[in-house]
Amino acid sequence: MPKLRLTALLSCLLLAASAQAQFPPGGGGGRGSMDKGGGGERGHGERRQPPAQAGEARMPLLPERLRVWHTGLVQLQPMLALQPAQTEAWDALMRDLRDLAELNERRRDRKPPVSAVVDVDRDLRLEQEALADHAAAYADVRRFHQRLKEVLTAQQYQQVLEAYKASLPPLRP
Repeated sequence: MPKLRLTALLSCLLLAASAQAQFPPGGGGGRGSMDKGGGGERGHGERRQPPAQAGEARMPLLPERLRVWHTGLVQLQPMLALQPAQTEAWDALMRDLRDLAELNERRRDRKPPVSAVVDVDRDLRLEQEALADHAAAYADVRRFHQRLKEVLTAQQYQQVLEAYKASLPPLRP
């Protein structure tokens, strides 16, 4: 008899755990859900948005600042009246600046790797490689920026500097 009670208790616990997994706290359990959101005025076929996951940003991400600077420079270029030697340096900076902005965006938006096998050494190696690629990309942009600064007039470079300042996030109080 005690074995039967233990089996019944385990069955009830498994059933409760199964129900908990299918219908998590807070509703969302389908047609019979009491959670209608705003008094049940939802239209047919409208889907509920899943709640934000823990650690997930609730606010939209700001544009990558190097992307903002690149966009500002694209708009500025016609006003600079660049000479051929300046255009060559400009194009090199713009190409690598765009590539670095894309690299930063991919890094910002990437999800951590999902693997059935935990491998600390692999994860650290991959992060090290990604950071090395980043460092090399920043070094390239810096080198092309220095070259452009050398060939621009002071007035032209001041406009480039103003575009950079506009790309920086506002200071917090």
